[in-house]
Amino acid sequence: MPLNMQLEVTDLDIESAEQILFGRINVFDAERRIFLKNLDTCDLQAVPGSGKTTVLLAKLLILEKRLPLDSGRGILVLSHTNTAVNEIKKKIGKHCPKLFSYPSFVGTIQSFVDKFLAIPCYANLYKKRPLRIDNEIYMETIEREFNFKIKDFSVQEHKNAKWFINAKGLLGGYRIQFNNPNFELVKYINGKNVEIEKPKKNSKAWVDFSEAEKSRIKQWLISLKKKVFNKGILHYDDAYFFANVYLSRNPQILSFLKRRFNYLFIDEMQDMEKHQFELLETIFYDPSNTTVFQRIGDINQSIFTDGSSTSSSSWTDREAKLTLSGSHRLNPGVAKVVQNFGAESFIEINGLHTSNEVKPHIILFDQQSKGRVIEAFANLIKQHQANNEIPLVLDHPIKVIGWNGKLPEPDKLRIKDYFEPYDKEEQKPKIDYPNLLSYLKYFDKGTLTLDPIRKNILNAILRVIRLEDIKEDGRNFTKRRFLNYLALVSPSKAEEFSKSLYQWCINIIKGKVTEVHQGIIENVTVLICEIFSKEALGLQSMFFLNDTSTLETIDGPLIAKNNVFCYEDLKFEVTNIHSVKGETHTATLYLETCYHKHETEFCLDAILGNYTPFKKRQKQAAKMMYVGFSRPTHLLCFAASLDRLQNKVEELERVGWKVIHLNESTGNPTIAIEAEVLGATNEIE
Repeated sequence: MPLNMQLEVTDLDIESAEQILFGRINVFDAERRIFLKNLDTCDLQAVPGSGKTTVLLAKLLILEKRLPLDSGRGILVLSHTNTAVNEIKKKIGKHCPKLFSYPSFVGTIQSFVDKFLAIPCYANLYKKRPLRIDNEIYMETIEREFNFKIKDFSVQEHKNAKWFINAKGLLGGYRIQFNNPNFELVKYINGKNVEIEKPKKNSKAWVDFSEAEKSRIKQWLISLKKKVFNKGILHYDDAYFFANVYLSRNPQILSFLKRRFNYLFIDEMQDMEKHQFELLETIFYDPSNTTVFQRIGDINQSIFTDGSSTSSSSWTDREAKLTLSGSHRLNPGVAKVVQNFGAESFIEINGLHTSNEVKPHIILFDQQSKGRVIEAFANLIKQHQANNEIPLVLDHPIKVIGWNGKLPEPDKLRIKDYFEPYDKEEQKPKIDYPNLLSYLKYFDKGTLTLDPIRKNILNAILRVIRLEDIKEDGRNFTKRRFLNYLALVSPSKAEEFSKSLYQWCINIIKGKVTEVHQGIIENVTVLICEIFSKEALGLQSMFFLNDTSTLETIDGPLIAKNNVFCYEDLKFEVTNIHSVKGETHTATLYLETCYHKHETEFCLDAILGNYTPFKKRQKQAAKMMYVGFSRPTHLLCFAASLDRLQNKVEELERVGWKVIHLNESTGNPTIAIEAEVLGATNEIE
């Protein structure tokens, strides 16, 4: 019997999946049916709003009915976040019980690497399982071990290594990379090799380390990593190091994984990093099609959350490529704009949201009026709501987004130029709860780990430390610095606290909130007084710890007030582009900012409706604009400087933009916008 028996997807299979997902049939159009029926290795390039995850869910519903497959094989489904995996389970879990059990596996790429490669390799080498694979725990551990001497190194060698690491800021950032048969030190994963040289190179008296000294520093760095490994603590990146070692020393694992999984589906393929891409290609891709390997995503949306976008993607299309070009989110006018920013691949986008015909708008501003851009956007929303072109009750949020959130510089636009209260540091949801009990109740329940609970407990303890005005060298404690300080002051108390923290997290999961609350009050009160030499905690701290009132409702992450714009009954977040990737908005205002150059300098041809190949820096800007412009269901606005587009107004209008001038001479922005929208200036007082 052949290892990979070809299955067939019928129209009846598709109708069955449609009934589960939509409660009706004939929902999927021709291009989606082509993908559903394709069970060969291929790529699916899907434009924003095309429902690519939904069509993947339909395929999983269909295939689950065939489980277990011939020869007892299963299905492997990988995504990037626990949230995405939980969403899959939530939507189809009750209909697909066999998909979430052996021999199939649904999880994040990280969890797959941990389970099938890193943990087995570690267990084989160290004869035990790792205790934790977690970035924060790793950082706490390596910073603590950094302060202790390493066996078999002299005092001077120890000083040389610490001097080098501190000068280069490498403690948390260097990795061991396995290039068979060698082990190399690199700056972060996928980074360049660590070049060891003596600091203060520009000093006149500078003399580099000798080759022997450099060799010992390298050995010291490796030994420090090994000390952390010996304690059972791995960084997420380290899992890929162990995975590569495991595959190199046990090549039979490749055939085992291929035989176990008949189908591999990767969602949001464009978000995959180089080391993840290479590992999965090594394991699963081969011309014989042993495992059907389907990669699903949008190559033009390959931006990452570290504040940058890649100039080119690790993902290159396979010869067999399908597309979903129809967007249920975008109207035809916005789709026509967005398609020209496809930095990696041009796909003509078919805007299927035809019930909304609001044109994309450009708001042109000058130096004096840039501070009124967001208010003008709010007025524009109001006008379209009055015309029944934007709903009064919103299904999706309204957001203002920009690329560069750094502090303003002369002649370089930043988000803060448009909205002075904007605070880049408040991008992530941050909540200072009124009391300890709220910290214990309101943690991120979408993540199936103890980490959110642990962080909330530590944040509550830091709150007490701040209330007591306790600082180290004039700086507030962070979670990591507090734990390091505790370990230095009293290793025994640090170990005891670590065990208590773990048990508190477990008990919170079990619903023992009251018990944990009382335990933390007793433990933390004594701990803080002892390690910081205080007789007793102040009244504010005791009230924070003992208060039992909690917030009545929390519907979702609370947004920092500094980053919310309020206008009449409208409230919307001002944020960066990375934070809205994957979101759907009712209306989006994209603020032109400067990252090396402004968007109107990088991507003028695309703004004017022309598609031309992009160069490196242009690609970065184009990807940002592609992601940002493709969020709204109703209204897209782009705010751009008048001095760069004032001679292009006719061209902009010809390709579908509605141009609004917002400069000093227009006076009240409401009047200027009403005139544009209603086309009746003489009727406006």
